[in-house]
Amino acid sequence: MSGDRTRRFNRLAELRQRELDKEAAALARARAKEQDARAKLEEAEARAKEAVLARETLSKGPASASDWAAQEAWLAAQRKKAQRASDQRLECAREVEAARESVVKMRVRVRGLETLVERVEADEREAQAQADRRLEDEIAGQVVLSGPSSR
Repeated sequence: MSGDRTRRFNRLAELRQRELDKEAAALARARAKEQDARAKLEEAEARAKEAVLARETLSKGPASASDWAAQEAWLAAQRKKAQRASDQRLECAREVEAARESVVKMRVRVRGLETLVERVEADEREAQAQADRRLEDEIAGQVVLSGPSSR
C-alpha cells in the first residue's frame, strides 16, 4: 500500500513538473515580449529625437506658420508614441516579474513534493529493513530454541 502512496506522490511530482515547465515557457514568452517592447521603445525615442532635431533645424531658418505647426504636430505625435512605448515596456516588465515569481513559487512546490517523495521512500526502506531484521531475529530465535541439530 505504501508503494501506491509513493506512486501517487510521483505522479503529483510529474504534474507539478509539467506545471513548472508551462510557467517557465510563459516566462520565456513574457521576456521575448519585453525585448520586443524595449526595441519599439528605442525606435520611438529615436524618432522623437529626430523630431526635436528637425524642429531645431526649422527654428534656425525661415519657416512658415504651417511648416512650424506641422513640425510641432509631428513632434507631439512622436513624443506620444514614445510615451506609449515606454508604458508598454513597463507593463511587459511587470508581466515578466509576475511570471518570474510564478516560476519561483512553482519550483518551491516541485522541490517540496520531491522532498516528500524522498522521505516517503526513505520511510518505506526503513520499514522494510525493520521487517527484514524482525524476520532474521525470529529465524535466529527458532534456531536457538531448536538447539543444535544432530546428524
